[in-house]
Amino acid sequence: MLARYHAIEHWTGDTKLQQQLWALAQYHTPDKRAGDYTQAIMDLGATICRRRKPSCLLCPIEENCQAAAKGLTEKLPIAKPKKNIPLKQVTLTLIRNSKGEIFLQKRPPSGVWGGLWSLPEKQSIASELADLAKQPCDTLETILHTFSHFRLEITPEVYQLDTTKAQTLFAVMEASESVWYNINQPAQTLGLAAPIKKLLQQYANTVHL
Repeated sequence: MLARYHAIEHWTGDTKLQQQLWALAQYHTPDKRAGDYTQAIMDLGATICRRRKPSCLLCPIEENCQAAAKGLTEKLPIAKPKKNIPLKQVTLTLIRNSKGEIFLQKRPPSGVWGGLWSLPEKQSIASELADLAKQPCDTLETILHTFSHFRLEITPEVYQLDTTKAQTLFAVMEASESVWYNINQPAQTLGLAAPIKKLLQQYANTVHL
């Protein structure tokens, strides 16, 4: 209510502003019958000067309210600002062999999707991929996945390799850390990162594997 009365156009949860509001509250509190005043202010905030849809025409102090004078009653108090979540970008490689299988790589135990299976990041296999395929045969629609502390923009690039080249790629990876995955084989169950599972399902729906 104080934020409206004094037309404070900042988030009231800010530490410095909280101190200012406490000072204003003390300034307005009378020396006599402070308890009655406090109860009246609480009732006024609960019934008239509500956070949403305040009843300004019924407010006994409306004529002195700066928010009412400035036409800001619907905008105040200011809501908590949304946290600015950083955006990271990554290119994932969707590598398909002659059998229609997709090359997957196991993520490190710690970090994003720790211990789960994922499409390899292009940067991590850039040298091997450059020897096997000069350009992707297709680039799929970019998808956005949100974590608690950042957003990840994923650009999937599709590469088609023949059997010989596919075996070469598999050979450079540790056997326990990579696999050729058949999307349409239910018996082959792997722990897939959620956006990777969604991406593979979407890809399977668009091509014949």
